[in-house]
Amino acid sequence: MKRLAALLIVLFPLVALNQPIKTNTDSLWEEFRQAETDTGKISLLNDISYKLLFTDKEDTLKMYIDSMYLWSERIGFDKGLHYAYKTRGSYYWFKHKFDSTIYFYKKAEKIAEQLKNKALIADINYNMALAYEMKGDKKEAIFHQRTAVDYFDRFNDRSGVAKSLRGLGGIYSRTGQSEKALSKILTAIHIYDSLGKQGELASTYITLGNLYTNMEEYRKAIDYHEKALKLDLKLDEVSWLPTNIII
Repeated sequence: MKRLAALLIVLFPLVALNQPIKTNTDSLWEEFRQAETDTGKISLLNDISYKLLFTDKEDTLKMYIDSMYLWSERIGFDKGLHYAYKTRGSYYWFKHKFDSTIYFYKKAEKIAEQLKNKALIADINYNMALAYEMKGDKKEAIFHQRTAVDYFDRFNDRSGVAKSLRGLGGIYSRTGQSEKALSKILTAIHIYDSLGKQGELASTYITLGNLYTNMEEYRKAIDYHEKALKLDLKLDEVSWLPTNIII
């Protein structure tokens, strides 16, 4: 039983990682060409750049990030500067250079706070939490996930709240705080279930299964991993990703 639970822990992230991430940018470039404003074009260039994070087009990605920054600076588009800093931070994430990731995320966070944009503040705090956890700083990771929950809640983004609660649950699980972990993960499951977000629900079942493995409740761990797999197989295509993916 213990060996089977451990095997599921290994296999499920691999299943998720092996699913194709849609990186085709043709439709976005068509929107870019049709956009009538500089700010609209910069926003679309940011969407294109995000997709390139999951490809090997590193030089192209860096060129787009630089273009976003210079273009935004020239026209005084602070939100575009936020995009450029965030995407550059995410670029370093994929390089596993988490100090650089956090450096640029903090610059993005400062602009988001100046703009008083709750959505941008929530998103960047979620990403910062993931970066801090990868760096091994659980205290900062918890702080930024809590901040993300707060800001997602302020503009009633229930899916965002659930995502950060799942993130908190994962951190608590990995630091042996099982009761806190269980509370956060179950709340996330309830939210995703009420929203009908089946892909995210499957991913959160995996987080709960991992928690039960840490608690040595292996039957429950297997049950939730099996629930995740069955739910995923019902979807037309795999829509969930590892729960530590940046946004």
